[in-house]
Amino acid sequence: MAEHEKWMESLEAKTQQFKAAWEELSQAFLDSSFLKGLVDAGTNVLSVITKIIDAFGTLPTLIGTVTAALSFKNVGELINQFQFLIVLRIEYAHEVFY
Repeated sequence: MAEHEKWMESLEAKTQQFKAAWEELSQAFLDSSFLKGLVDAGTNVLSVITKIIDAFGTLPTLIGTVTAALSFKNVGELINQFQFLIVLRIEYAHEVFY
């Protein structure tokens, strides 16, 4: 009995316990409806993209994708500029009032 308790505290036992817990979590996640829904959503998105390409061709779809990507990049840049302006106003207010 003491030998078993000693082994349970070893690195090998802890590693095996971790692996077992990881496998249990992975199996639960793979069986979850969330993951199934995520895969279904991805499949639907790919189907829509395929239909768009079939209807309009590759070039307009590529142009739309690049435009959307650049729009998101510009939104990020606008947010950065807005944050910079807020910091400047706070610094100015601090100088004026303190």
